[in-house]
Amino acid sequence: SSSDEVQHCRHDNEQARKVAAAADNENVDDTIHPQNAFQSLCRIVAGQQLAGAAARTVWKRLLVTTQHNLTPQTVLRLADRGLEEHLQKPAGLSKAKARSILALATAFQDLD
Repeated sequence: SSSDEVQHCRHDNEQARKVAAAADNENVDDTIHPQNAFQSLCRIVAGQQLAGAAARTVWKRLLVTTQHNLTPQTVLRLADRGLEEHLQKPAGLSKAKARSILALATAFQDLD
């Protein structure tokens, strides 16, 4: 029903606001270097076509969204719960970037 959809949108927006606030308030070095090829590719995708400060903010929010455990398994788990509400919006990613990160996670998972 439309009231369920409104509640779902409110929940999504609230979750995205919480992640943004946590990322903005967290005392974490936002220039954390990626630890492996998967993280490097995710950082490249997340920062594409963004100015330096915006790219760092999205990267920091992606790290907070994944609880600083940015792995293919974490991304796949979040996507299983709902790509848009559990990865895209909280991290501040576009739909295309979220889908690209999911595709990377799937490809890296398939390598194992």
